Amino acid sequence: APQEGKSFISSNLSAVIAMTGTRILIIDADLRRPMQHKQFDVANKNGLTDVLAGRISIEEAIQPTPVQNLDLMVAGPHPDNPAELLGSELMSRLLDSITGYDMILIDTPPVSAVADPLILSRIADGVVMVVRSNKTERKLVLQCRSRLTEMDANVLGAIVNRLDWRRQGYGYYYYYDYNSVYYADPAEERD
Repeated sequence: APQEGKSFISSNLSAVIAMTGTRILIIDADLRRPMQHKQFDVANKNGLTDVLAGRISIEEAIQPTPVQNLDLMVAGPHPDNPAELLGSELMSRLLDSITGYDMILIDTPPVSAVADPLILSRIADGVVMVVRSNKTERKLVLQCRSRLTEMDANVLGAIVNRLDWRRQGYGYYYYYDYNSVYYADPAEERD
């Protein structure tokens, strides 16, 4: 759903993966409300829509980010027909032609809002849903998952955003005090 934090999670997940040495490209495919250019503080020009329109090459659309091993393709100018553009053969060919990366992460609009992510789910290897704790109703999450499943999307799982386990009553966690000492025999502890 809107305001779940999917773009924030996408950019941070990409950065964490890149820090492992994995070459990653994040593509902002939210052509209606792009956010990745704001996450990385770059201009939203010369992006995905420009490549799909044939105005620039893929290489011209890819920008480096401050995170080593992480590059970005911004959304670019707002098109009149986002769903048609993302569902086109051009988009599928674009993804197939990108080389030099171990992973491509695509940031899409919310599943509940428009058809764009459902269209892209058919050509993606996997889908991760972002769900905001205490905001998104369980029924909506299940409906979105069902819609993705109907598209034969490979739903890998979900990331729960803004979860406050103390507020939710999630109880079982372990605390390890690095100042404590582990003893095999209680008598050793006395010594």
